[in-house]
Amino acid sequence: MIRSSGWLALWESVLDGRVPPGAFLDLSLRALESETDDLVTQHVLGRLTTIYWRLLSAPARLAAAPRVEAAIWRGLGRAEGASRKGAWLESLVSVTLTPEGTRRLYRIWRGDEKVPGLPLAEPQYIALAEALAIRGIPETEAMLDAQAAKLTNPDRRARFQFVRPSLSASPTVRDSVFASLGRVENRRRESWALDALGNLNHPLHAGEEEHYIAPGLALLEEIQRTGDIFFPLGWLNSLLDGHQSGTAADLVAGFLATRTDLPPQLRGKLLQAADDLFRSARIVSGWAGGPVLEGEGSGG
Repeated sequence: MIRSSGWLALWESVLDGRVPPGAFLDLSLRALESETDDLVTQHVLGRLTTIYWRLLSAPARLAAAPRVEAAIWRGLGRAEGASRKGAWLESLVSVTLTPEGTRRLYRIWRGDEKVPGLPLAEPQYIALAEALAIRGIPETEAMLDAQAAKLTNPDRRARFQFVRPSLSASPTVRDSVFASLGRVENRRRESWALDALGNLNHPLHAGEEEHYIAPGLALLEEIQRTGDIFFPLGWLNSLLDGHQSGTAADLVAGFLATRTDLPPQLRGKLLQAADDLFRSARIVSGWAGGPVLEGEGSGG
């Protein structure tokens, strides 16, 4: 409990700009070598992943990738039991960027390499295939064809086919996916729509896909009218979580500044969803914020 409290305090200091993200990352990697509590381990892995994607610049992330991957591979090897190993593998699939690490994950997906003590289930194979596709491995299309053919669960098969175009290396295809999400019939399965939108705005695409932010925000009121009560916040998180640039933050701040008629509940959800983006933009690129935030704060 004391260690968890310490990590929470450190995390707040990172978000407030008092602790550099790189220092938190270094401490996390050292702590994971000896941490024995499952909940603390999962907490640290989650914060490490957030730092990695949201609070490091792309060059800093690439520089950190080899030691981050190595530390998580070691943790995966030490972990006992399938549930613990599964948590480490999930983090590994999220952070892997090096060519060597990517090839190793591909070998695991193919079945050429096993994770000792962790028999993979269908959802884990799907997660591997989708992560590898986003990374643009040469075998992407053949891999996705093979993954689709292997799926035995009808709902997972339908979801995979729905989401698959959002994994495309083609900007034109990805743009067509985003356009399709503007039609209410393509948002009926809300979790599928959020997965596709999240893929379109993955950090590895973030510099290319900032043009989704303005039209995605413009859909917000329709999203509220046509979806579940939790869908607007999910939509906003999927739209914004992969971005960290000042340009992206300006787009959101500009929307808030011009849409003073936005219903208070939606405005609150947008401020909540944009909080990480605003903080990331300040920490990574020195974004200075905008007048829309005066008197409102960004929330904790």
